[in-house]
Amino acid sequence: MKEKKQSFSWFYNKRHNRRGTLWGERFKSVMVENGETLINCLAYIDLNPLRDGIVSRPEEYRWNSLGYHLQAENKDQFLSTDFGLIEFMVKTYISHL
Repeated sequence: MKEKKQSFSWFYNKRHNRRGTLWGERFKSVMVENGETLINCLAYIDLNPLRDGIVSRPEEYRWNSLGYHLQAENKDQFLSTDFGLIEFMVKTYISHL
């Protein structure tokens, strides 16, 4: 992500004859180690349009997974409905053996 942001900043600055960063803060990464953390991350992402006042209910925003599932009825099975938890469940099961 850092490389993408730096490359785009360089391109944009060169094109518009400017200097400096384009982004307000640095990219932040967080290690997702268990299913609960993943669910919290997904909820954070799906609730952003609501927090920003773009929609009055999160499912009204088509461009997140919740909106896509409800509005497009997951046409062509484009998104996984297990939310990535199968991998976590398998790891948890194996670690308990």
